[in-house]
Amino acid sequence: MINVKVLVPIFIAQITLVACSGFPSNQADTLAASLLLGDVNRTSTASSSSGSSSTGTAGPFVFNSGWNCAASTDCQDVYDFTITNPIASDTLTVAATAITGSSAIRLAVFAPGSGLNGVNQINGGTTDHRCVPFNTNDTVNVTGQTLTGTYRVALGRDWNNSGGNSGTYTLTVSFNAAKLTSLGQTVDDTATLLTAATTCP
Repeated sequence: MINVKVLVPIFIAQITLVACSGFPSNQADTLAASLLLGDVNRTSTASSSSGSSSTGTAGPFVFNSGWNCAASTDCQDVYDFTITNPIASDTLTVAATAITGSSAIRLAVFAPGSGLNGVNQINGGTTDHRCVPFNTNDTVNVTGQTLTGTYRVALGRDWNNSGGNSGTYTLTVSFNAAKLTSLGQTVDDTATLLTAATTCP
């Protein structure tokens, strides 16, 4: 929408400037009109651009980070993503790679409306997924999701099966269609809210 309150003073100033410039009257009128149309066109373009929206991408989104966990704590980092209009056959792929620090990883994916103590969409239970030894890559595929909203991906570090309290990782999240938007990391090194026990898958 064009802001008339802004354009009118600009137009008056431009007319005054042109009138004082020594142009013949017919050329001054043409120039002033051109200046006004130029301002209208620029304002319309900016408004149209700001009103555009994106439905997301397929990714991948890659995060290089790490944990520094409190003693005797299964801690986790959480990343949030919006998925728009998923269908049951769509696939969310979560890959944890480049694991260091003798870290045994735990994975969970939570659907919209679920807390971090809700159902893990990887295994359908209230336990973290853990299937590999420490410092080992793991990849999971989540299907069957049909809700538009925020999905939460938790990458945890299992205290009992890791060495020390810290380590690093690369997390890669992707989707099979252009429906994924990253909201970034929202939780850092907090205790997992699922049970201490894990399951595979």
